Amino acid sequence: MLSRIFTLLTLLVFSGGLLAQLPQNCSNYERLLMMGDSWAQYMFDDNVHNRAMKTYGHSDKKIRSESYEISLFSDPGDPTASYYAVSGSEARQWRDETTYSWLQNVRNQLSANPAITLVVFSLGGNDVLAGRSDCGWYKNMDLDPTLASRGCGFSDETTFFDKLESDVTYLIDEILAIRGDIEVLISNYDYPNLNVTTCWAGCICCNLCDQYACPKRLDLSYDVNGDGNINGTELITDAEINNMMMMIETRRQAIADANPRIHFDNSMGLMHHIYGYDDGLYPNIAPGSTPYPGPAPGYSPGGNSAVPSDRSNFRLVDIPLWFDAPADPIHLTAGGYFYKAKNQMDRIIFDHIRGLKDEPLYLTTWSEGGSKDGYVDIETNNINTSGLRMGDQGPACCWGGPDNDYRSILSFNTASLPDDATVTGASIYIIRSSEDDNPFLHNDRSPVLDIKNGFFGGSSLLESTDGTAAADASNVGCFVGNGDADKQAIRIDVDAGAFAHFNKTGVTQFRLYFDYADWSNENIRFYDGSGTAGFTQEDLDRKNQPVFTHVVKRKTPNPDGTFTEEIVQESKPELPQEGFVFEERLVKTERDANGVITETFKLVMAVEHPGLAKYMNDTYGAPGDGYAPFIDITYTVPLPVELSYFSVKKSGRNALLDWKTESEKNAVVFEIEHSQNSRQWAKVGSVNASGTSTEPVDYNFLHQEPLVGMNYYRLKMMDEEGQTEYSAVKQIRFDGFKEMVEVFPNPFNEAIQLKFNFELNQEVNIQITNLLGATVYTNTLTISSGVQSLNIMDLANHSSGTYFVRVEAKGQTKIVK
Repeated sequence: MLSRIFTLLTLLVFSGGLLAQLPQNCSNYERLLMMGDSWAQYMFDDNVHNRAMKTYGHSDKKIRSESYEISLFSDPGDPTASYYAVSGSEARQWRDETTYSWLQNVRNQLSANPAITLVVFSLGGNDVLAGRSDCGWYKNMDLDPTLASRGCGFSDETTFFDKLESDVTYLIDEILAIRGDIEVLISNYDYPNLNVTTCWAGCICCNLCDQYACPKRLDLSYDVNGDGNINGTELITDAEINNMMMMIETRRQAIADANPRIHFDNSMGLMHHIYGYDDGLYPNIAPGSTPYPGPAPGYSPGGNSAVPSDRSNFRLVDIPLWFDAPADPIHLTAGGYFYKAKNQMDRIIFDHIRGLKDEPLYLTTWSEGGSKDGYVDIETNNINTSGLRMGDQGPACCWGGPDNDYRSILSFNTASLPDDATVTGASIYIIRSSEDDNPFLHNDRSPVLDIKNGFFGGSSLLESTDGTAAADASNVGCFVGNGDADKQAIRIDVDAGAFAHFNKTGVTQFRLYFDYADWSNENIRFYDGSGTAGFTQEDLDRKNQPVFTHVVKRKTPNPDGTFTEEIVQESKPELPQEGFVFEERLVKTERDANGVITETFKLVMAVEHPGLAKYMNDTYGAPGDGYAPFIDITYTVPLPVELSYFSVKKSGRNALLDWKTESEKNAVVFEIEHSQNSRQWAKVGSVNASGTSTEPVDYNFLHQEPLVGMNYYRLKMMDEEGQTEYSAVKQIRFDGFKEMVEVFPNPFNEAIQLKFNFELNQEVNIQITNLLGATVYTNTLTISSGVQSLNIMDLANHSSGTYFVRVEAKGQTKIVK
């Protein structure tokens, strides 16, 4: 909303650089686009949507944006530049396409990226906060006799909101007109806090209120009696500011309600529910004690509409030259925006990216729990029905082989599948409870999924032989995510070749494990079908460690540019509480003449998010307190088209699809759908059907320029009544990416060479990270025809060690250690 008011270290999107080697059908691509004002800019720069999608098992999806940072009180930058998350921008500016190119920038990105089907839209707040000085809203504006003649385009409060609604509607309609599959999520705001401390000792009585809050409160007010001052009842109150915010949202809610392709994110009062209030100006609000913002229809606000959000929920302001001060009254911290993104995931985004929205038939079911799932230790032949576990555990004292090698068993009752169903997709979700040196973060082992029609052992109960019994198909899953945080989901997409092994009359079992075990302790634990966590006593002890509400740290510079850190003060310890989390917030930084930095931290207590996403929390009736593993299965049932043959083969660099029907009845068209991962599908062509026929008919279709790597195809067959039937999924691999990129020498000293052998112009993303995941080099460039080389020379100053070179092009990734 507000012009950007402090320097932000941009968080880089980093997915998979340190993952175990994954099957080839895993891929990363953008599904969302972020556009709008500084709330859009901060949410994108804080990487909160990518983090939320990772939390929900969709780290292979990303959000796209180009954000622009400007200084306080400046106009929103170059109106012709390419960005479209613009701090300080207003809906009226976006509509002025003769001056501002931002809307056209969005059109260009959506046209160039057909996989993006959801636009997160954050506009309208700045139009209001522009205030009296710049044709915005203000208290008692209907009593201002000069309003109609000021050239703002409105004459009273009602016509102001009419104009704002018209501008927002125009922008959204323009976005929806780009493609029929695009939807818009209107991202709303939360209660601000203009009660900024007027004098802060951190910078020798800086007047923080004058940074923005006090002038803005005056600008949102009107001198009714004409005495030249705004005072008494003329000055807008906190409750009136909150009410003004809700008036904006009422108009934007109406826009969403009028169109099924538009969604509304109600998060008004979300910070109150999550963090409570403890500012001193109002009675305290405990986290979780106020309502959670209500979903549609109704959109009831959460929190307490008479109280601003707590000051600790807002960002620090960079006050030159040495201080970060609590002066921002509008923008949330990265933690606050993360909760907002998770709220959007619960309400809209998860269902949008889950892959079920356009599927005619699907089944969701949970692991059976109890004695039917758990893990087996194939070293000791012991079983455990409490929680799930993958990985190994070595001897306590000595080198040697593993003492434990854990394999998890999941049982799903899939008898609800119709007898004549053809499975077209399946994804399993498991929720992490804890870990011991997470094996997903090591690249010397790979996760494996096995499938069994029925039981691995002699019955549905967990048995010691389940860990090694024969499977119907082995290594049939793409594991998406690395489970690097508790209560984070890993999604496992089942390969198309395993769909035939789903049991339509009973239980289908899956086995999860790593293909290599050694002497080290590398294992990860998940919740089972009863919602029981795979905790160890060490986990429980760690969870009960005390935390400190205030901590002061001193960082003393070293000659080599690093810092020596020490804790110089800690407040009284607090014990963790079930259902609550502590977040460390930096509230003040100071630097003395010698370069010594003193940082003051406050631990803020927050309500744990009410769940990961739909079907992952008890709000939606999921079993196991919301943490039970579940599976999504999509399928089709036969229609009056008898398909006797369907194949795909290579024709040069193209994919040739051939199929034959034995008979057709009122058939209209065959649509050819293509996928990178057998989950998300896109139409790439169509062939008219013969209508009604009792004789065999042959068809074919040539898909030009398939992707390097695995390509999946299926036929969508439609009849005159609009009924659809899907064929089985066929797959074909086009090799070449790994051979098209070479990295040498390895090991290297000061520079490495990247050799590209691309046939066509390709945009290439290059990223080099160290073992901690920190990025030491990043670049995006276009490789033209022929062989090109790139020397990376600026690594000489980095310490010796292990690095990962990640190269992405055309939806494919190569990682070199």
